[in-house]
Amino acid sequence: MNKQGLALFALILAILSFFNFLGIEKAVLAICAGLLALSQPAESKALAWIAVGIGLAYLAAVAAIFLFHLPNLTTLLGRM
Repeated sequence: MNKQGLALFALILAILSFFNFLGIEKAVLAICAGLLALSQPAESKALAWIAVGIGLAYLAAVAAIFLFHLPNLTTLLGRM
């Protein structure tokens, strides 16, 4: 694999997590691949950091949306 391959893979996964419903698994994979790319000696540290940041931003957005709608979910579950 070339020097930027893993970091580029992580960045693509991080971006795709925003374009697919329930992209949580892709965001987690992007974070893992980005951290793995950071541990390797390569020139692609910036791409890896961007991938980790985007993956974490996606997870934070999903958590915020879930917490915002939590009262509605508990009401819905109470009606079942």
